[in-house]
Amino acid sequence: MYNPLIIDPVDLFTAQALTASGGATPTLSSAVLPVGRLSRITVYVRNAGASTDCTIAIKGSPTSAKTLEKTIQTFNLNASTVAKAGIGISSVDIPAFIWATITNNDAVNVATITVELERFR
Repeated sequence: MYNPLIIDPVDLFTAQALTASGGATPTLSSAVLPVGRLSRITVYVRNAGASTDCTIAIKGSPTSAKTLEKTIQTFNLNASTVAKAGIGISSVDIPAFIWATITNNDAVNVATITVELERFR
């Protein structure tokens, strides 16, 4: 059913592989996404890899250059929360631009991270 208040979901990361901590690519940041004037955002994160210690930070800034950044929410995916998690961000906490930074802290296992945003007008 069509709902004019919901914008199509967008992935900041889609099955992004991160090497084990200390490897070639244990940390990545997504591109910025303009989200100003939205009423609500729901963030979903998932680790499909074997990593038992992965940090996902949802960050925001008033500029696309990521200046004056703030951390809106942090997820820690470990052995008991590797499947998925989700949080809502209300309009008072939504900056003009948003992005995600993912870090695999596991020294042995690879992380495979998806970060999806559900956006509401």
